[in-house]
Amino acid sequence: MLTINKAIVAALMIASSSCSFLDSTQVPRSVVVIVIDTLRADHMGIYGYPRPTSPNIDRFATEGIVFENFYSSSTWTLPSFGSLFTGELPSRHGSGIIRTIDQENGKHSFVEHADRRFSQLDEKLPTLATSLGLNGFATFAVVNNAFLNPEFGLSRGFAVYDFDKNTPERSAKKVVDIVLEWLSEPSAATRPIFMFVHFMDVHMPYVSDSSVSGMFTDGYKETLGSNRKRLQAVRGRIARGDEVLRGLYTASYDEGIAYVDQQVGRLFESMEKIGLWDDTLIIVTADHGEALFEHGRWEHGASVLEEVVRVPLIVRGPGIKPGRSEIPASLVDLVPTILEAVEIDSSSDFFGNSLWTSMTMGRVLEERDIIVEGTLYGAEQRAIIRWPYKAIHQVAGDKKLLFDLEADPYERVDLSTSYPAQRDQMMESLRDALVVAVGERSASSGVELDPALMKNLRALGYIR
Repeated sequence: MLTINKAIVAALMIASSSCSFLDSTQVPRSVVVIVIDTLRADHMGIYGYPRPTSPNIDRFATEGIVFENFYSSSTWTLPSFGSLFTGELPSRHGSGIIRTIDQENGKHSFVEHADRRFSQLDEKLPTLATSLGLNGFATFAVVNNAFLNPEFGLSRGFAVYDFDKNTPERSAKKVVDIVLEWLSEPSAATRPIFMFVHFMDVHMPYVSDSSVSGMFTDGYKETLGSNRKRLQAVRGRIARGDEVLRGLYTASYDEGIAYVDQQVGRLFESMEKIGLWDDTLIIVTADHGEALFEHGRWEHGASVLEEVVRVPLIVRGPGIKPGRSEIPASLVDLVPTILEAVEIDSSSDFFGNSLWTSMTMGRVLEERDIIVEGTLYGAEQRAIIRWPYKAIHQVAGDKKLLFDLEADPYERVDLSTSYPAQRDQMMESLRDALVVAVGERSASSGVELDPALMKNLRALGYIR
């Protein structure tokens, strides 16, 4: 994980001082949530990255608040989106891989089904789209990851849920085209809207458009040729330490960010032109990050280390005080934040906390734990962050690690034997939180995957 380039960040935030900001008393009329799949925070300019990967989002960020320490709730798409849509931990909302609790001999442990069956969102949980739809919002989503197939239950509450099972990796340009077409319809023009926009281009195989092709990969043309999808076929060479291919991976990943950023800029420009800007709460975030050879790993789904779980959060809208926040926060916080922002009362007792008063009034939030759980590959891992400490439980072998993220942001020095009391207290809190979450969940319902969905999951590398 890269440290923040202070000069770049300072320049971007100084630029914001000349902007005209929004009425702090105005309630957002509409809500737009943009999720860039697999985007780690530290590969964006606003977080200090030296390559110009995100100029449009960086400019957008100068008018909003940037969260420095924002975390996914899981290491892969399905459970992360379940948290984003419900405000609950994966162990509570159920979407992911079916796990149960073994309480034999008074000990709590989580057991996976032998066939690692994927599970649906708990049918009894309200979703953000459901809550907003019941309060008069026109609800629309365009999504592109195979794990966002309606079969997993994440479409609940959306009047329009645009998912193409034949081409789940639609390009960023196509996504924005679909969004702009929907925005031109009367249903979007006459009511407040909740629009959820999902981009897939930063996900492996990092397929970019000709407009950015070669932007960072020019020096690698002889290595792989023009077929970017061949990246998936050379994992073995990377595992053996092929440094050239590792450089190509990272450069290709960065081009994917640049392409999405280009199309996000196009979407923002269109929103301004049609008057969907000053009164709209706009959120840019990600479902998880991507390992790029830190700790000997690449891609995601197999660890809870920072490069996989630390993601961007940038929020702009009426009442938001532009700046930066070091408050540790999580995807589970977005549902209560959005509902409070648009003044919708909710009877749900979310695991997440609203960030709204912090963003609009500068109120200091109480310290609390951030929890990350759910790996797709290998043995289960979980993490708990009690800033600045992060404790990791590697279930296989019952290994427990402890890091100080302020002193050691790259997670290189395990402090578990130096501070065993801190480690054990955090492990106990993690276990208790997950036991409560699973205890509140309805029985997990497995999803029978049809051949087309299986094919798409294999194409993305999720089933190997």
